Amino acid sequence: MKKDNNNIYVCLNSNAPGTKFHKERKKPSLLRKLSEDKYHQSNWESFDYFSYIKKQIEKLNVNELICLDLGCGDGRFTEFLINLGVKKVVCVDSDYEALYELSQYSKLKKFSDKIEIYNSGVEDLSNIPNYNYDLCLAIGILYYLGENYENGICEIYKKIKNNAILISSEPNIEAIALRSLVFDGLEEMLMNFLENSMKEDNETNIRFPLLYKNEIKKMYLRSGFVFIDEGFITLFHQFLRIQLVKNNLSKESLEKNMNSLNDVFKKLSNDSNIIKTYLFTHKQI
Repeated sequence: MKKDNNNIYVCLNSNAPGTKFHKERKKPSLLRKLSEDKYHQSNWESFDYFSYIKKQIEKLNVNELICLDLGCGDGRFTEFLINLGVKKVVCVDSDYEALYELSQYSKLKKFSDKIEIYNSGVEDLSNIPNYNYDLCLAIGILYYLGENYENGICEIYKKIKNNAILISSEPNIEAIALRSLVFDGLEEMLMNFLENSMKEDNETNIRFPLLYKNEIKKMYLRSGFVFIDEGFITLFHQFLRIQLVKNNLSKESLEKNMNSLNDVFKKLSNDSNIIKTYLFTHKQI
């Protein structure tokens, strides 16, 4: 397989809802770029994601880790892993525009020699090289596969080596339903609970599976993984961002109270009962 002119291996053959979602959206999902905005949810959440990932791998030989970053986008977690000192990161996403941003950014930041970039879906990883991966990240990605949700977990199990670590994140159905009730109305909330589905945003009508925590855990167990740790991302970051977008908050008010907000965020990092996203660590056995 050859790289294209942007240093990307193109092997996309995916009809997953997430692939269609990215094609229909007007802009690619550039969470690394968005996390540079101190008023953005991606910025506020990154500390918790990074802290959790670092905790999970701190006892490993980080400099020797070969990592697989699924749903890498423009490289928010890829860059974090590189900065931690990992040996190599293989980056996979179905959104070519986001991968183009990652390719250009990696050249700018001089870590392009430590990554490989693949434009591929996650439901079929047969075109991704077998590098005996020690660590796999699947942050906010597997529900994008729709009916192939569990198949994506099985693909990861087959791709990574024995005793490798998988860190994944999954949405909390109650938090998504609460968000729907507050911002989208009763009907959307009922669909969350009764049809076990959700919309990622209002820009498209594509829906994704939304499962209870125990159902999610059973899928991983059926695929051969065992759970070894768990974390979370609070819902407050997202509510705050939505209020800002809806002009119910101003950047001026956020700026004025930023120090206090950061104190609140730190407290919620350690103790929150309103969880938007579950973080799970699994081991391949």
